[in-house]
Amino acid sequence: MDRHYLITRSSPDDDQFIDQLEDVLDRLESENLVFFYSESKQINDYIQIQVWVEARERGMVRLVDDYTVPARYLIFGSPRAEDANKIMGHIQANLPIISLAELQEIAQKNMARDPKSLILLALGTGETFSRTTYEILQSGLRHSDPEVRFAAVRSVGLTQWSEFIPELKQFSATETVQDIQELILKAIEACMSKTVAASTL
Repeated sequence: MDRHYLITRSSPDDDQFIDQLEDVLDRLESENLVFFYSESKQINDYIQIQVWVEARERGMVRLVDDYTVPARYLIFGSPRAEDANKIMGHIQANLPIISLAELQEIAQKNMARDPKSLILLALGTGETFSRTTYEILQSGLRHSDPEVRFAAVRSVGLTQWSEFIPELKQFSATETVQDIQELILKAIEACMSKTVAASTL
């Protein structure tokens, strides 16, 4: 099941958004998709996830509240591309979602002032490779500000794109900040793990 990511304009403490989301999921009954609330998970002190699943396992929606960014975003998927498109269409039409193009523009313009915009970009791009996002994160890796580089490395690890592996290895040889060095190794591991998984299919 391919997973899709959407960054919301809602803050983690906005309870009204949850009501809006449930209303959108209820409307999907018109598309023969019946969602019900499944569970709430407290991953740690900073991340909480709420889960809705489709009654016949035709879809899943997760609402993630991440106070480390901070950000509230949606992860959803379906075994059927047609159903995934229906879910995405209803969410984008009825909820305050930041488009990928806007996330890319914000990160490109504001990474020096707001390094976490790179993290939002990585989350909002999701698992599918994007050349534009790749180039923006690449510029973050090369930035003179260590805070921007730290955020860029964290973002690269979130994407798990194998395309970053050669650059991360090269970057590891020149980076002088220890915290970033340690994060680079984790990012390489994350990117390689997806490559290994794909090679076993």
